[in-house]
Amino acid sequence: MHTTDFQYRPSSLHSQIFIAHYAPLEQSEAMGVSHTVIFVPPFAEEMNRSKRMYVLCARLLADAGIKSICFDFAGTGDSSGEWSDFN
Repeated sequence: MHTTDFQYRPSSLHSQIFIAHYAPLEQSEAMGVSHTVIFVPPFAEEMNRSKRMYVLCARLLADAGIKSICFDFAGTGDSSGEWSDFN
């Protein structure tokens, strides 16, 4: 099991970046150190086609004891802004 936290963080272009953080309910003692995987999304149509897969992967990692973060660049996905704000 895992927890999911959704946030909007300010970006440098007066828009907000959408961030999804997936965390295990308990830290795995077997790992010894804390790991976090950051999913950097592809751009444009490739993001639309692959988002479901990397979100499923992030959830599976969290269930296995590894934190993961998914985000959308400004002007794309669930982040605010225009295409010209992409950064």
